[in-house]
Amino acid sequence: MNSILERKLPSELIIDNEVFQELRKRNDLKIFFQSLLNIGSYILVGLFGIWLNIWWIWPLLWICQGFLLSCFFDAAHECIHNNFSGSARLNRLAGTLWLLPLFVNFSQFKHYHLEHHKHTKLSNDPEPSETFISISQYLLYFLIVVFVAHIKTSIEMALGRIPNYVRSDKLRRDINFNTLALLLWLICIITCTVLFWQYTTLLYWCPLLFVYPIGLFTVTLEHYGCDESSCILSNTRSISSNFLFRCLVWNGNYHAEHHAYPSVPAHNLPRLHTLIGKHFKYQERSYVMFHFKLIRSLLQKSGN
Repeated sequence: MNSILERKLPSELIIDNEVFQELRKRNDLKIFFQSLLNIGSYILVGLFGIWLNIWWIWPLLWICQGFLLSCFFDAAHECIHNNFSGSARLNRLAGTLWLLPLFVNFSQFKHYHLEHHKHTKLSNDPEPSETFISISQYLLYFLIVVFVAHIKTSIEMALGRIPNYVRSDKLRRDINFNTLALLLWLICIITCTVLFWQYTTLLYWCPLLFVYPIGLFTVTLEHYGCDESSCILSNTRSISSNFLFRCLVWNGNYHAEHHAYPSVPAHNLPRLHTLIGKHFKYQERSYVMFHFKLIRSLLQKSGN
C-alpha cells in the first residue's frame, strides 16, 4: 500500500511516492556539518567574548549564545523523528546529549512531542494553545510562565511522577534513565562552576537564561492563531525567514511541511516546501514581523 495514502493527508499535500522516498533519504554529511555549525558557533561566540574581555559586550553575546543553545532543541527534534541517524539507539543517545545542556529530559520531550503530532490543536494536545489578551500576559509567557512549567515538570519526573501520555513501562524506564543522565550532568556542571566559576557563569549559565525566551519567540508562531482543527492545511504555520536563520534552526521554520511529513529530514524540508508549501493557510515571511504585528494588536487592545 502507498505509504503516503496511509497517512490520510489532504489531496493537496499528497506527492508521488517515489519523490517521497527520495525526500526521506538522510544525508549524514549534511547532518554532521549542521551539528558542527550549531556547536562550533556557540563555542566561537564564547571565545570571542573572552578575547574581547569587554563587560558591556557580554549581554549581547549571551543573547546570541542563548539562541544557539535553543537550536539544540531543533537538533534533538530530528532525533525524536529518527531523522538524525539510521539507528534508533544513536538517535536516542544524540537526543539525550543535545538536551542535557538545556536540562530537558529527552525521553519525556520525545513522547510529549509525538503526542502533539497526533493531536495537533485538539483538546488532548499536550502543547498549550495560548491566546494572548494583553501585552503583560505576552511578556510573562515568554519570560516566566513556560520556564516555571518546565522546572515543575522536571521536578515531578525526578520524583517519579510520569506524565499521563507515557503509557508503557518501557517509556517510563527511558524517562528514568534520562532523569539519571540529567542528574549526572547537573553534578558535572556544578563541579565546573565551583572550580571555574567565572568561565562557567559567562559561557554557560548566563546564556542559558536566554534559551526559553528566545526559543519561544520562534516556537510560538508554529500554531498560534491557527484553526482549532485536525486539518494540517490550517492548524500549523510555516515561516519563510532568512537563509542563516534557516540553517541554524535546522529548517524548523517549515513547520507545516514537517507536520505533513515528519519522516523527511530537516535538510530536505526546503525541497518539500517547493512541492506543497503553497497549500497551507497560515504562512509568514518573518518571525520578527509576526511578533511586531502581534504586539501592536495587543497594545491597541489595551488602549481601547
